[in-house]
Amino acid sequence: MKITQRKYVKQMIFLCSAVYFASYLTRVNFQAVISEIVRAEGYSKALISLAVTGSSVTYGVGQLLSGYLGDKLAPEKIILAGMLSSSLLNIAIPVMPNAWSIIAVWSINGLAQAFMWPPLVRILSELFTDSVYKDACVKVSWGSSFGTIAVYLIAPVCISLTGWRSMFIFSAVFCVIIAVIWLTARKRILSASVGTVSEDDGSEITACPSCSQCSTEISRRKPTVSEALMIMLILIAIIAMGFLRDGIITWMPSYVAETFHLENAIAILGGVVLPLFGIACFQLAAVINRKYIKNELLCAAVIFSFGLLSLILLYIFSDKNAVISVFLSAFATGCMHGVNVIIICMTPPFFGKFGKISLASGVLNSCTYIGSALSTYSSALVSESFGWNSVILMWALVAVAGTAAAFLSVRKWNSFKHS
Repeated sequence: MKITQRKYVKQMIFLCSAVYFASYLTRVNFQAVISEIVRAEGYSKALISLAVTGSSVTYGVGQLLSGYLGDKLAPEKIILAGMLSSSLLNIAIPVMPNAWSIIAVWSINGLAQAFMWPPLVRILSELFTDSVYKDACVKVSWGSSFGTIAVYLIAPVCISLTGWRSMFIFSAVFCVIIAVIWLTARKRILSASVGTVSEDDGSEITACPSCSQCSTEISRRKPTVSEALMIMLILIAIIAMGFLRDGIITWMPSYVAETFHLENAIAILGGVVLPLFGIACFQLAAVINRKYIKNELLCAAVIFSFGLLSLILLYIFSDKNAVISVFLSAFATGCMHGVNVIIICMTPPFFGKFGKISLASGVLNSCTYIGSALSTYSSALVSESFGWNSVILMWALVAVAGTAAAFLSVRKWNSFKHS
């Protein structure tokens, strides 16, 4: 089934964005209030941070399960189950009696959160044509940035009025409301739009009502050896992207604080400004892919190259100027957001020939968090042993690996997407 008119295209995109926004509200809220939990409850930072670590691990593993189920079951039901489960787990956090119970509950929340993105990708790829899908995927991704911004704006209000626990209750209630809207509004939009698909120029074309079945039943096959090697290179690029994106975001405040003594300013920058910068990079990367570099892997490789350049400059100016260091760090992070939206969002529909759109999305997203986990530990270890210059050098070397992997995938990807 395809969306009929442009207004319904916009409504469905907005609805999916709201779902992704709600998922981030019930996922990033813990990081936003973790310092207040430490202060109010007397838990150690090392202990309570295990909740975030556990959530990241279960989220990454859950992506594989979510991707697999997303190709087997109704994706809208998987999303609904994830939203309701996450809401219940958020409500449970305020009544947990100790740190270990909080860690356990929040680790399970990571698994619930994993049941959002892969099914959303499948839904978007089946509802829209290629050009509409690309635009839709970028706008739905905005939900993550706006959700992060909302969390860092709402959390201080909740803490000042009633304490950190109210942040989880607010997030859960909001997510339930969006889940109800998702359940009802999705049916209304689909029932009102059957038979045609809106194109970028505003025209409409007749669509096969079962075109999603065509891609999974008629064209399903197994990847060749050369395609499997290409997929491995793409996964390497994704791991490198996750390593850099989350590594820089996590450790940039510490790097700048220890080098230039600007901890408060960087906390504000990281909480509010960087998500806005990420939105701009999402959109810019999509425009580049749509208008100028239509080979997704070549586009990702070019963006990766700019990220590598910014890290080389960061290494050169690492202790020279705080403003330059912050800008270069933000630019490198933005480039990784661009690589993320190109590979994570734009490539999964092409795996429809294997009947594995949702699984492809889950595997790619899971590799992002493999990189993130590797970066969290290795960056801390290198900084303590050799200093921040060595960490930045390590980031640059990882960017070299990611850029090379993306470039090596370009030629095969071009033939693969047209096969």
